[in-house]
Amino acid sequence: MNKTTGAVIIMTMGSVLAAGCGLSGAAGHPSNQATGTHSAATPTSTTTVPATTGSSPSSSSTSSQSVSPATSASGSGSSGAARPSGSSEASGISRAGVQRVKAWMQSGLHGEGLNMPIGDGKTIDAVQKEWGKGQNSAAGAGIYVTYPSHGVAFGVGTGDQIFDVRSNALSIRAITRSDVTTALGPPAAVRYADNTTIYMYPDGPDYQVLWTFAGGPGQTGTTVDHVSVFWPQGTVNLMGQTVPNPSVVVTKNPGGSGSYLQFSITNAPSGYRLDELEWLPSGQGATVVNTESQALYNAEHGVSGNVFMNTYGAYRFQFTASQKGTSGRIRLIYESPRGNAIIGTSSTITLH
Repeated sequence: MNKTTGAVIIMTMGSVLAAGCGLSGAAGHPSNQATGTHSAATPTSTTTVPATTGSSPSSSSTSSQSVSPATSASGSGSSGAARPSGSSEASGISRAGVQRVKAWMQSGLHGEGLNMPIGDGKTIDAVQKEWGKGQNSAAGAGIYVTYPSHGVAFGVGTGDQIFDVRSNALSIRAITRSDVTTALGPPAAVRYADNTTIYMYPDGPDYQVLWTFAGGPGQTGTTVDHVSVFWPQGTVNLMGQTVPNPSVVVTKNPGGSGSYLQFSITNAPSGYRLDELEWLPSGQGATVVNTESQALYNAEHGVSGNVFMNTYGAYRFQFTASQKGTSGRIRLIYESPRGNAIIGTSSTITLH
């Protein structure tokens, strides 16, 4: 996949469900990401995000921690970035492993697992037509349908729609932690859940690729346990949602030399964490995706470029001169410990 060139974005994305992903608390710093359009399938430049856990889905995603990933001016998350705390880098890098990691990120842009017949947003019926019926188990935000002979599991939500495509095939478990960080740079977020460590890399504005390793802080395994392509929007339960969607209130949109948009968030859902802040352009332009941890890191370290910042709850979207006069929307993605998402989108905003 293409690395970010120019625009800088920081991300600390929320949980990946069902494989034990919740998050609370942050440390370290996140990786920036930008895409040329808000279509995940056709980005001109992007940055990656890490993983999930276990060979079979786990329903407990309630007590994990999140560590924010390293930032980079190029958006690759690799140049001069410190490693997330609690994860010493494993030795063992292979060309095949690095290439496979990159191939998964490329497939993830389309919500698909590498060499899989069906991806996120499709229905499990389509998988059953290809592979027959799988083994069902309740976990996280829905039901997981597992196909042991293929080393694949699908997270299924409302309307039998797939929101997670996961693999623990032998080729995946041969990938090392060093392969992942060599290919993608430091993770945008690191989560700990159910004695696993998850490296999360946002893959465009719609998907997350999650690389899961056995072991918690200080005991993270050196090889991948499984990888997921996770689609937060697929976990939204409009029928069961009992709280309003979060809203963006613009408090300052200065012109002249002030290239930033200041805003506050209202109706933040109780019991949910803010995973992502996104700028989605109305037309051509850079899509910006930052995690909450990255927004905190950006503010603390004065990161330049197209980035979100969070200074003690005061949010700001900083943009470059080339963005002035363009329009778009801010999207907020919140996730519960179980992995269900609540999403809020602003009205159209013109950058001055």
